[in-house]
Amino acid sequence: GEGKAAAPSGKKKKSYTPFPPAQLPSKIDLQLDSGEYFLSERERKAKKLAEKQEASKEKSEEKRRAREREFVHPSLLGDN
Repeated sequence: GEGKAAAPSGKKKKSYTPFPPAQLPSKIDLQLDSGEYFLSERERKAKKLAEKQEASKEKSEEKRRAREREFVHPSLLGDN
């Protein structure tokens, strides 16, 4: 039988690196870095709640500004 000719493939062979990629820091590592690890459970929950409230406050402020942009005061429309 006839053997198939090897078609040149478009893939480049990756260079081999014997070292694996650097490990990402774990959740506990991140907590240790920020000092959050040493807080009590109550302090941790309070901090998380405060961050949530701050984010929600920013979002509601943004929505309020968007609504104000849509609203045009009747006195600004001009008299006919």
